[in-house]
Amino acid sequence: MRSVLKTATAIVAAFSLAFVSAIPASAGTSEVWKTTSKSDWVGIADVGQKVAVNGSVSAVAWVERTSTDTAYVDAKIRRNGTWGKATRVFEVPWNWWAAFDVQITYSGTVYLSYSDSDVNLKVATNTSGSTWTTTIVDANTSNLGAMQSGGSVSGNKVTFTANRYLTSNLKNQNVTVEASTYSFDEANAGSGWDSKIVKTFTRAHFSACTVNKSAFYDSCNVRVSAPYLKTATDGSQVIFYVTSRESSRGDQAGLQFKVVKFHRPSLTADWISGGDVYTMTLTNRDNGYAFFPVGLATTSAGKYAFAIITGKPSDGKNMTRVFTGGSFASVPSARDSAYFSSLKNHDNAALGEFNGEFYMVVHDRTAHRFGKVGSFAATAKKLPAVTNEEVVKNLLVVGGKITAVVVKPRVSTSLMTLTRTSWSGKTKVMSVADDFSPNASTAATDGTSLLLVATAFTTKFTKKILTAYTN
Repeated sequence: MRSVLKTATAIVAAFSLAFVSAIPASAGTSEVWKTTSKSDWVGIADVGQKVAVNGSVSAVAWVERTSTDTAYVDAKIRRNGTWGKATRVFEVPWNWWAAFDVQITYSGTVYLSYSDSDVNLKVATNTSGSTWTTTIVDANTSNLGAMQSGGSVSGNKVTFTANRYLTSNLKNQNVTVEASTYSFDEANAGSGWDSKIVKTFTRAHFSACTVNKSAFYDSCNVRVSAPYLKTATDGSQVIFYVTSRESSRGDQAGLQFKVVKFHRPSLTADWISGGDVYTMTLTNRDNGYAFFPVGLATTSAGKYAFAIITGKPSDGKNMTRVFTGGSFASVPSARDSAYFSSLKNHDNAALGEFNGEFYMVVHDRTAHRFGKVGSFAATAKKLPAVTNEEVVKNLLVVGGKITAVVVKPRVSTSLMTLTRTSWSGKTKVMSVADDFSPNASTAATDGTSLLLVATAFTTKFTKKILTAYTN
């Protein structure tokens, strides 16, 4: 199954968009990092890359494996058109499944977060060169870190999130998961990082589950996904999580998923629960499932849209489900349910925002369709340039022009743009592309600058080369 993470976009017959070239003359690719080691254990860990862009500053972060049991969180920064050196920022001993994210404030400061199963949240900052300054943001050593992290920037304010497994007993370690946020305002640096617990998730949040002692490693365990966090221009925030509770026996029958939403009016306010958005529980007839977040899109004024792909054999298909709200405090409303139900089985989608409205691409394995959320049936248009072997992985607005990142997995990355109501053909910008992946987006834009990154496909444990495209 595949899922596609997001960012922005649109189409309606009435749109009139100013033409700007999506690929200026200065566009090009760069080799960000590579290794010549022939060891299967040395290279880029297959946990996805994180990217960020703000003005003349771009950054990419990844996990570099150096042996079977050691790794680093690496980062490389591009300032004023020039890439600096790749730097090993955090050491990840004995565990290369690290959680990390990278964000850039308007001041040009790069923030890199990191936690893993033994380390609570740390954040390193860079303002120039290859020097990083590290702060221990979460010093509560009584808890174990969890491998989920995300972030959001508004002006010179940055927020990171982290989940922590609270160890209740040795037989069921993931009984309780605490999801928290950590925010920093450069204009009030002396106050440090403000931390707030979003929610402590326990089994009580789900339907009843009786622990099976013979399967105690998975039985009824609680899990919480990476967060999907956005900040509006007024400093208000919204966050979505995909949570799950394993079945009693640790198999699929009885496995339950929930999408949950929270919001707050400022970066220092307490989080307010918006309740459960969607719940799916597998039955004895289900021997497989799809439950992948497409992503979160928001407007500067505080409207939001969140989409997921769900499905199980007893449903007969996979389908997109999208929910919107007129403000971060609004209760989510399901949109276009009848249209998405009418499509054939599909498991690829991209979500974005343009001019205060939300748009999506969905792929039903016969065609890619692009339309406006809330009136998808009336506005959907096929994208004939995108084949069934390709995926629209991101929808972005670059220079006032809607830009789709089209990936042929393991082969190439291309761009195509929308002018008024017509899409351009594909322009290949990289002869590399990642595999189908539900990991974080490998594209970022601030509306003007664009950064794409991808690794060359390999069947081994690691990948050897990381490539970036900048416009």
